[in-house]
Amino acid sequence: MNPTENETKTDAPVYSFQKNALERVEARVREYKGHRLADLRVHFEAADGTWRPTKKGLALSVDLLGELEKAVAALRAAVETKGKSDDGRPRG
Repeated sequence: MNPTENETKTDAPVYSFQKNALERVEARVREYKGHRLADLRVHFEAADGTWRPTKKGLALSVDLLGELEKAVAALRAAVETKGKSDDGRPRG
C-alpha cells in the first residue's frame, strides 16, 4: 500500500541511541504532506520484538537543522559550565 499525499512516509533511522533500559531515540528524515522533516522520536520495544514510535519526540523542517544544532551546542555549553566557578575550575 502506497502512502497518500497526507500520510507520513518514514525512512529507516539514520541514527539511534538507547535512552534508558526500555526506550531508545531514533533520528530519521521523513516526509509529511510534501515537507521533509527531521524527526527525533522515542521508541519502545513491543512484545513482538519490533521497535515502535511513541508520541514523544520532535519533528521539524530540515531547514531548521542548523537551529537544532545551535540549541544542542547551547545545552552542551550550559551543562559543561554548571558547577564551575567563574575561573572555570570545579567548585569545591
